[in-house]
Amino acid sequence: MSSSIAPLLARLARREAELLEPALALRGFGFLAPDDVALDLGLEGSDSPTEFFRVVGHGVVDLRIVSSCAEPLHLLTEDSQLRQFSEPWAELTFVGKPYSLLQLLGALWTAHDAWCGQTLPFGTFLNAPDRLAWLLAGGHGLLARGPRSFIDGLRKVLTRFEIGTSVLPIAGDVDRASDVSLLRFGGNFIVARTFNVEPIHSSRALAASAIAEAD
Repeated sequence: MSSSIAPLLARLARREAELLEPALALRGFGFLAPDDVALDLGLEGSDSPTEFFRVVGHGVVDLRIVSSCAEPLHLLTEDSQLRQFSEPWAELTFVGKPYSLLQLLGALWTAHDAWCGQTLPFGTFLNAPDRLAWLLAGGHGLLARGPRSFIDGLRKVLTRFEIGTSVLPIAGDVDRASDVSLLRFGGNFIVARTFNVEPIHSSRALAASAIAEAD
């Protein structure tokens, strides 16, 4: 029987406090439906058998699964990584050359870091991240497309460097998912509308390729 993920998070916090280290390891993952993904997790114990759980994200809009190492598990409803799905998007164009290209590049990096830290790579929303210096030196063009608050941050930077800007909403922008949450597990993450968890027997803790087949 599935339930809210909150009780599992509470148990994890207690277990990790006892062990002084992450207690949860990824044992497998896979899609149960086009928009539903499952994680099979093993909860380690120093004096008790490993318990197995299946966390299912429903209405998945983004994910990355890169590691199976023991890591803390966090469920977030407010995070810069979520704003790219919940905020309306806009595009930023500019006209003018900076008085110091090097300083401008540093200021743009600082603005990116202030908006999302290291949760998203620099260049995620930039038009030409690999040719950014060339684009800025050219004196005009499309700098970025992204969430409005991110675009506003870049616009302030350009204005500070006496560069003209224009911000326009993106025509036909899709409805944003304002009700999504972020499940972060070390370097892994899932962005989905809801999450549920159920205990499973160790025999059901399957490899990634087999999860969907078993259900």
